[in-house]
Amino acid sequence: MRFRKFLKPYKTRGSSFREHTHNKEGNMIQYLDDIIDSVRNENIVNDLEAIKCGNKSITYSELNDAVNHVALMLVDKGIKVEDRILVLMKKTIEALIVELAILKIGATFVPVDEMLPIKRIGEIIEKAHPVLAISDRIVDIGVECVQSDFLIANGNSMERIGEVALVRNRRSVDNVAYIIFTSGSTGTPKGVMISHRSIVSFIKTASQELQYNSNMRTLSLAPIYFDTSIHEIYCTLYAGGFVYLKDKFLFVRELYDVIVKNQISDLIIVSTIFKLIIQKLNDNNAEMLSSLKRVIFCGEACSVGPLLQFRNYCRNAKIIQGYGPTETTVGCMFKTIEKFESTKYGLLPLGQLIDNVYGILLDENNNEVDKGGVGVLYLAGIQVMKGYCGDEKLTSDVFYVDKNHGNTVWYRTNDLMYINEENEYCFVGRSDEMVKVNGKVVFLNEIVSRLRSYEEIDEVYINTIQDEYDLTRVVAFVILRGDMKLDEHQIKGKLGKELPDYMIPSIIKIIDKNDVCRTSNDKIDKKKLLELL
Repeated sequence: MRFRKFLKPYKTRGSSFREHTHNKEGNMIQYLDDIIDSVRNENIVNDLEAIKCGNKSITYSELNDAVNHVALMLVDKGIKVEDRILVLMKKTIEALIVELAILKIGATFVPVDEMLPIKRIGEIIEKAHPVLAISDRIVDIGVECVQSDFLIANGNSMERIGEVALVRNRRSVDNVAYIIFTSGSTGTPKGVMISHRSIVSFIKTASQELQYNSNMRTLSLAPIYFDTSIHEIYCTLYAGGFVYLKDKFLFVRELYDVIVKNQISDLIIVSTIFKLIIQKLNDNNAEMLSSLKRVIFCGEACSVGPLLQFRNYCRNAKIIQGYGPTETTVGCMFKTIEKFESTKYGLLPLGQLIDNVYGILLDENNNEVDKGGVGVLYLAGIQVMKGYCGDEKLTSDVFYVDKNHGNTVWYRTNDLMYINEENEYCFVGRSDEMVKVNGKVVFLNEIVSRLRSYEEIDEVYINTIQDEYDLTRVVAFVILRGDMKLDEHQIKGKLGKELPDYMIPSIIKIIDKNDVCRTSNDKIDKKKLLELL
């Protein structure tokens, strides 16, 4: 097996006040400390606005002081290096202050959707073993819980400024920076552990690759428990730019208004939301998006049609396709789309890997496929996760050790790809039962496992469909046991107590076992099942 990586030709970048940090390895907070100092020193008279959420905003100096303050409060509570802290907060400036403070003292933040069912939160706690939870309100989850406003409002870090420098000594590049829990194939959530070394590599490389600078103004739409938020927020802060935080919205018009009011230049957005924005574009409102300079869509593949429509209305904005599993720290490929020519599978090429990430395509026997051949993408390098929290077996299952080439550890993505004539990776499909719904990873087997646990249900078959907006929807076909009664609404109600909303099937169809057709190989004919809808 040959070790292969396709590099892009080197391009000269414009200099910035952070250029001197690009060649050194360090802890993420050390980089952010440097950035805050640089921004503050360069704008001593007019301290720059760093983050805004609604009508509330904070400058770089104020952010620095607030983070130092909360960091010392956490030290006073006895938090140690790599202690795990559950963050159950809405997407606010306060939530970001808490995250940064946790990182500053070398602890690990575990962001969790505060609206998850208690049972789901309990499963995360069982794996992560957090020593503390920080929430907008006190919640009874079996872990000591502190309200965020208490941490932020009490004490004075300026009186203890000398202690802040001591906090730096607690950190190591190999410490776990954060753990993000996603849907797991075994029926319980899996926690992806990302180190400071990995996230610093991503922030530096992506910022250089995408030519970020201090003039950027980013609209952050991803929840804090979704790793796209790391890209939106931390890369923008690294560049000395401005971030507007918005978590939820009801209408696309709200996004248009935020973009206009805050002169947003950068969007990093899941493909499903991008498609919704494009669908609403017309001659009357296209001017509202004129401030956009870069739009990065990620999470799911996007066909050429909607992108051409966006290009026709927003010719000044670069359209960039991003790719990368959560396990490889946010993203590992970014391609600026200049030619709107799809592959034979109807999708655009993904591009080439960024620095510090290496890839290879292997067949089912772990042999490298020939160029142009389809294989499973394996990734290696600094950005690959440390493993799954509390699950050594699952970690060993997704890692492949190449003993013939220096024991290189490869992460299996389960994405089927091939390499085209331009040495670009091209997505074909999934090799397992993992899909993406609204940009979020969903293991269909987990939904099946939950449904089969209900005594009224005898058998379950899961499939996906594309709706009229080209969005992925999960469909569940359910066979009830004997004479037991259960309808679609009751099943959704049961699932709603255990799973997040995006994992609940959009359609649940009660069928008879005689409705199930099989192929000549005695496998379920999923296409025939869809005809029952």
